[in-house]
Amino acid sequence: MSRMSGSVKSLAGSGVIKLKEHDPLLVAQNERVTDFGEKMSVLIRIVERIMEEKKEFVDELQEFAPTFSAWAASEDVISPILTSLSSCIESCAKSADSNATAQEMSFLPPLREYHLYSDVVKALMKKRDMTQANYERITDEEERKKEERANLPRSDQSYSLGAMMGRNAADVREQKEKRLDQQIEELSKKREEANNQLEVSNTDLRADLERWSLNKTIDIAHAFDQHASSQILYHQECIEAWESVLPQLQEGEVEST
Repeated sequence: MSRMSGSVKSLAGSGVIKLKEHDPLLVAQNERVTDFGEKMSVLIRIVERIMEEKKEFVDELQEFAPTFSAWAASEDVISPILTSLSSCIESCAKSADSNATAQEMSFLPPLREYHLYSDVVKALMKKRDMTQANYERITDEEERKKEERANLPRSDQSYSLGAMMGRNAADVREQKEKRLDQQIEELSKKREEANNQLEVSNTDLRADLERWSLNKTIDIAHAFDQHASSQILYHQECIEAWESVLPQLQEGEVEST
């Protein structure tokens, strides 16, 4: 996870977070990350299936080579051709095995890594949403207290619990006003702190997304480039192996005619 900043290391848990307002850019980014993760998951399954089939192909080739070699021992005329075919198939088997190993060691890990990264990015975005939800909760509570404070002079305190216990209604109202003023002041400070946390979270998130997007493009492109080079090398080695035995096959065909 070295490509991500330290803010990723304290991710929030799962769960749906309801917000009053949604940033359209972040919503679109979340959809892109989700789509990317799903595509990577499909790609990983395809690569794993290809690797499995390639390993089975290698096993089959490794069985064919000794078969041709044993056959050559019982033949006279075509023995050299059979021996060459055995060597050719053995070379193709080694190339296929090396190609499968390269795919497993170099191509598949980056795909799995970035599939995990997509989950990390979504968790980071969820952490940011939790910060906004906390800010909205404090703001709503402050507005509710302010409204209660504004309505207090017009409210009848004669039936309040303090008045019913024998206290003067004006004293009860004054005490409530002081308590509400104190609560509003505390909530105002909390709101400012929550807003600062939200701004920091937004800045960190945008920086992480930009860095992750850049690294993702470079790393995935490099992985596919290496994979293509490995595939080209594999097919070149197989072609060279078959070209080495082709003259003998053609010579044997001419002699048979």
